[in-house]
Formats: sequence, structure tokens, C-alpha cells
Amino acid sequence: MRRLTVLLVAFACAQPGMPPGGPPDKAPPVLVRIRPDTNALNVRDGAISIQFDGVVSERPQGMPTLDELFQVSPSTGPVAVSWRRTRLQVTPHGGLRPNTTYTVRMLPGLLDLANNMDSSGFTLVFTTGPSLATGAIEGRVFDWVAARPAARALVEAVSLPDSARYTTTADSLGQFAIRHLPPGTFLLRALVDQNRNRAVDP
Repeated sequence: MRRLTVLLVAFACAQPGMPPGGPPDKAPPVLVRIRPDTNALNVRDGAISIQFDGVVSERPQGMPTLDELFQVSPSTGPVAVSWRRTRLQVTPHGGLRPNTTYTVRMLPGLLDLANNMDSSGFTLVFTTGPSLATGAIEGRVFDWVAARPAARALVEAVSLPDSARYTTTADSLGQFAIRHLPPGTFLLRALVDQNRNRAVDP
């Protein structure tokens, strides 16, 4: 008798589905906690702590370091930003001064590890004194060489005589507002900061 061997082969049709690991992450970094709170009074912390919902990149979009991502007013020197995976710590040059209202602005450009970019940024205002300063300077920057409004110009109000700098960035029409200024005399200047180094170049 001849013995037969039967080989059974199973076939299955491909089924649509998500690749392993889940769907791609396309959500930008989300701010979940900040200290001190906005409009806080009598702040005694030496730095600003910012917590996000995931790990953020040390290299923001279009900027060499995280330091360039932040504007702190008033400031007497470069701001220092330390990276702690999901948390950033912003320390003004020389620490926080007493009885001073601070404006901390994070510009758009923060990335997460999937290169998703925060396009809105945020602004935080607090004071180390008992009340917020209420002074303001508003205006519009015009680029006379290019004969058009200076979009995203860097605007500085320099307090005299201590040279503390209050900084903001003009909008796409060149309009700006520097708020929460104390009473005093200021030297106002605007820069078309093409290389984003916040300095006057030749």
C-alpha cells in the first residue's frame, strides 16, 4: 500500500490596520503647569518652572538653543534655560529683583521629540512686589529702507539709568506693546533682527 503525505497550507488575506506602535504623534507640546502662576504677587522663587505633557527638544525650530526661545523683561543680561526632559527652568540674569514686575514670553518654536512644533507660545506676568506695574509703551515699527512695516522686529525699552531692558516682538504689521512698565524714563529702540541674535550687528 502506498502511503500519502498531505501537506496543508493555510492562506490569509491581508487585513488593514494600524502599524505596530500606534498612530504617529502629530500633537505639539502642551503646557500643563507653570510656576509661579500668572499675575502672582510677592513671588520669592528664583526661577520660572515650566512643565509640558511630554519630552521636549533642546533645539527649538529656527533657533540654536532654548535660551533664544525666551524673552524676559526686565533683563540685565542673557537668560539661562535649563532642560529637564519634560520641564524647562528659566532663570533671569542675576536672579529676580525685589519689587519688580516680570513678563516672561516663550516664543513659538518649541519642538517635541517627534518634531511637532508649538506655534503659539505663551506669556506669563508676575511680580516680586505687592502689585503689578501698569505702565505701557505702544507703537509701530517701520523699516524705512524696505519701505514697509518691520514685521517681527525686536523692540526694546531700556530703563534709565539702570539699563534694564524690557523686550517684545512686533507683529506682522510692525505693531508692538510693551506692558507692565514701572514709572520712569526709557530709551526705545527697534531692530530688524534677521539672524535672531537680539544684538545690533554691522
